[in-house]
Amino acid sequence: MGQVFVGHEDYVREFCQRKEEGALPHCLLITGPQGVGKARLAKDLAKIYLAGDQKDQSDLQVESGNHPDFHQLCAGEETIKKQEIVDLIEESQKTSYLGGRQVFLIQEADQLTVQGQNALLKTLEEPQSQVAIFLTAVHEGQLLDTIVSRARVIPLHPVREEDLLAWLKDQGYGTKESLKDAVSLSGGCLEKALAYLEDEDWIRLRAEFFQKIQDFKRKSRDFPFVLTE
Repeated sequence: MGQVFVGHEDYVREFCQRKEEGALPHCLLITGPQGVGKARLAKDLAKIYLAGDQKDQSDLQVESGNHPDFHQLCAGEETIKKQEIVDLIEESQKTSYLGGRQVFLIQEADQLTVQGQNALLKTLEEPQSQVAIFLTAVHEGQLLDTIVSRARVIPLHPVREEDLLAWLKDQGYGTKESLKDAVSLSGGCLEKALAYLEDEDWIRLRAEFFQKIQDFKRKSRDFPFVLTE
């Protein structure tokens, strides 16, 4: 599976245990603020759910979005329409490509229209044994109570900055100084920190900013001045 994100470890262990016991949930709802890693956790749990004899290959396919039995739907800048859910439901009723389980991930499910939520609810009321529906949402309250009640809810929260910093160091991200800045700006949300560290413009602007400070300090030493009234 690769390295599990900091703050996600307990949920991954729980999911592995549930798989061993044959008690995997049919619906997951992962909630939390933007950038906390909801989609990342959903993908890691999908890897566990779909893992078979060719686990490494399956994991890579999920990661790249090319697994034939891993389907994703995301709101983007618009709401998710009822027809999109109807199409997803029809797909879920087909035999899986590899003859095993299927996972349908709906990101930003709180952007579903009421009609779309009602269509989804019908599927959750009659779950199929080999099909799992994973939902992510920033605003759980925008989902129908009847959907939430049928899901295993996983609430994600920002992690402590020192834990996030330690995890990023272990993964070899950035320099000591850039890591501290990215973590500070992230508010404890890993995806946000990674976005900064992988943003070439941010890295360049940060370097230019600190270079200007160093230049200013050097000039101040070379040309000292005194403020007078």
